Amino acid sequence: MTATSSMIQTKALPNKFLNRDIMENSFGKEESTQQFHSLPDYLNNIEYQIIARAQKEHDSTRKAANALGMTQSTYFRRLKKYGLSET
Repeated sequence: MTATSSMIQTKALPNKFLNRDIMENSFGKEESTQQFHSLPDYLNNIEYQIIARAQKEHDSTRKAANALGMTQSTYFRRLKKYGLSET
């Protein structure tokens, strides 16, 4: 993905990442970015939400990884990173 400015806007994201519920939870007016100490903290929170939702919506790690556009091994690493793995 490439962007023409220093800020990534939702219109630059692929459609499969534009789930309205996730975007509203992550970028809605209700949630302030001030609760996060840094941009990496904020982005990790967004990634956590996306990974957790994919885990709930798909009946296999292969399908979840595919839906997110990542390899299964990357998906496993993210599950472990966020404490979502069963092992």
